Amino acid sequence: MPENLSPNLLSDSGKDEDLNNYSVYINILKIFITALLGVFILLGAANFVLNTSLSGLKLEQNNLSARITSLSSEELNIRRTGLKISAYKSYLSSRKGISDKTSFVLGKIGGLQVDEFQIDPAKFSLTVVGGNAYDFTKLIFDYLSGSVVSEIRLKSASINPATDLFTVSIEGAFQ
Repeated sequence: MPENLSPNLLSDSGKDEDLNNYSVYINILKIFITALLGVFILLGAANFVLNTSLSGLKLEQNNLSARITSLSSEELNIRRTGLKISAYKSYLSSRKGISDKTSFVLGKIGGLQVDEFQIDPAKFSLTVVGGNAYDFTKLIFDYLSGSVVSEIRLKSASINPATDLFTVSIEGAFQ
């Protein structure tokens, strides 16, 4: 009978070399896992730094967005004010022109009574009442002899027999 039928598990018959090769592999894997852990730690730290930086940039973006909104509303108010100033300047310049023309038209009235008067930069309309036809003729002559009025158009002329007053409506165009 064979002396030993069971394998000898405790013998040193070359198994240490295989175990030594495994320990090299295990050491390489330990180094790889440690390096991988270091990479993850570095990536986590970089993630934290970048996340903090992005949070700050997001806050700054929100602040700048709010500032731009307020500045755009201020710009709108400035533009409106500029348009109002331009309109006011235009009004003043036309007012001065109308003021001079109004002074000219009403300054020639003499003894006539103004019943109705309208004026704009290009023309005027006037209804006057008087007791003498000569005053109306003189008024039209005075308007046309100046360099302000280019034409006069007689709209209507009437006499009230009860009061002996003439009523004359004229239109004039400025030069």
